[in-house]
Amino acid sequence: MYKSLFVMLSLLCFCLMGVAQTQQTPSEKNLVGAWTGSWSGGSSGSFEMTITKDADGKLGGSITPKPEGGESYTASFKSVALVDAKITMKLADPNDEAEITLEATLDGSALKGTYLVRVKADGNEVDRGTITANKKP
Repeated sequence: MYKSLFVMLSLLCFCLMGVAQTQQTPSEKNLVGAWTGSWSGGSSGSFEMTITKDADGKLGGSITPKPEGGESYTASFKSVALVDAKITMKLADPNDEAEITLEATLDGSALKGTYLVRVKADGNEVDRGTITANKKP
């Protein structure tokens, strides 16, 4: 009797541990971590970013862009969404006057895609171009 109770309790603990751990899809595992990249278009520069996943399974992170001839800054992503291997990240500029949208395709440890900058007040597009990034080892 005690042996079967022990086995049942062990199985219950094992199942609860599995439920408590946040599951990550293969794409999420490739996405979460530190990245370095660049952009070019109406403007150009380099960036460092970190993609995170919290205990509730929500993706987030931050980016530190360094425009050519400009000052770097760090901004938290307002949203990060991953559908299949396509990621969409949104953030605001330092003055919170423009919304920046990054859309990319995740291919292993590489991201390739586009960026778009729109003025928040009127929705006008002020910049667009391409981005590339590689995951840091």
